[in-house]
Amino acid sequence: MGENVMKGSKASRWPADRAFPARTTVPHDPIPHYTGRGRLTGRRALVVGGLVDGTGPGREVAAALAKEGAAVAVADDPGGPSKPAAPQGWRRATPAANGVPADPLHTTARMLADLGACALPVRCDPTREADCRGAVAHTTLEFGGIDLLVVCGPGPRDHDGLMDITTDRLDRTLRATFYSALWLIQAARVFLPAGASIVLTGAPSGDHGSPEHIDHAAGAAGVMSLPRSLAGILADRGVRINCLVPAEEDDPHDVAAAYVDLAREGVDLGTGAVLSVAGITRRRPEVPRRAPHGWPDADRREAGAG
Repeated sequence: MGENVMKGSKASRWPADRAFPARTTVPHDPIPHYTGRGRLTGRRALVVGGLVDGTGPGREVAAALAKEGAAVAVADDPGGPSKPAAPQGWRRATPAANGVPADPLHTTARMLADLGACALPVRCDPTREADCRGAVAHTTLEFGGIDLLVVCGPGPRDHDGLMDITTDRLDRTLRATFYSALWLIQAARVFLPAGASIVLTGAPSGDHGSPEHIDHAAGAAGVMSLPRSLAGILADRGVRINCLVPAEEDDPHDVAAAYVDLAREGVDLGTGAVLSVAGITRRRPEVPRRAPHGWPDADRREAGAG
């Protein structure tokens, strides 16, 4: 399941007392204008999903965590059938060698290593419970623990109506979204220390539905319910859990920065919340205000809010 840990051209385990400053420019960096400030130095992160099919922000999130000094394991399924084109907001190209596309999982891990991070690619099919639990166990074994769990998950793919949703399709969608998030949290809970953070990824359709993506909206709604349901349980262990809801029009740099804010210790964003990127951006004093994206009233949706 797991691959060698990458640190530049050298494989090594993560030394907990050593920081890896990120370089500023590397090939295939999905957020070249994001500059890290070492805010996650010494932290160990596992990013699951959104790394291969282009429908989620996994690569952007992993790059931001690496630039902030974290050791980053990236877990996704690089195989399987060809996927449809990514939405415009997350379109990206996979580098090719001799006309053969590179393995996107290893390409991402190499990019993280080039940024100066300790990087670990982990082959994981998020729709399989054993793979999710194995990804957590392997990351813990290689890094000596996990401080950050980021679940990106896939975005919607097909545009089908009510009568086009089969039981098999619904099961696959729920496995890729709600089930996988729950499995990963269950597996990571015993390893997460006090001060750790879990960041899930929702979708606007999980709040107000989508006639074109009924199954994905249901899965997103389930994911967005988890912080509210689990905040108290995890708080007893000193672990925070929140859900970020990127909108299609959000700038990838802003999205990546929002994940970093939720991952940091000492940030006054609480736990058990579902938040928009714009809402977090407006709370960041060092970032200029932007026109709001997503929900106009979604500055912060506390646990139990409508």
